[in-house]
Amino acid sequence: ITAPPPARRTIIRETEYDAEVLDVVIEGMRQVCHEEIGSAYQYPDGRTRWPLTNPEGEPEIILAGKTGTAELGEPDDNGLYDRQHAWFTVFAPLDDPEIAVSILVEDGGGGESYAVPVADRVLRAYFEINGRRPRGLVVRTDGEAAIGLDHSMLVETAAFPEPGTMTPTRLGQD
Repeated sequence: ITAPPPARRTIIRETEYDAEVLDVVIEGMRQVCHEEIGSAYQYPDGRTRWPLTNPEGEPEIILAGKTGTAELGEPDDNGLYDRQHAWFTVFAPLDDPEIAVSILVEDGGGGESYAVPVADRVLRAYFEINGRRPRGLVVRTDGEAAIGLDHSMLVETAAFPEPGTMTPTRLGQD
């Protein structure tokens, strides 16, 4: 597997924005992944949420991301929802972005719990394929997956359900 050359970009339209505001937004997205206050920084036990993309001993790749939870249906009396979709959007490297990834896990709860581990695997695979990271954690040297797609190295509770198996009727919800 080799990374394809960058696609030629065509500007469809330009939008004006305040550069200072954009800088604040991007810094906030960096903090999400790299500061203790960030929801995608580490697990409650202190382990990093980026063991594949930024493992110890390899140069750090600075990420910028945003976790999210899409709540569905009507809240109960306590303001809680029966269904929540987990999502996470990230781009990297921060200073010269090469890749942007958005992950949505239906009925996955909070974005930091289920969507971030998937994004970590996708980013590691990308950086292994383009040569920024050595192969072997996600992509073997022969191009096959080193980690089974049904396995999570990150959290014991992570699940990778088959597509279409997490619909409301199959979960016993209306």
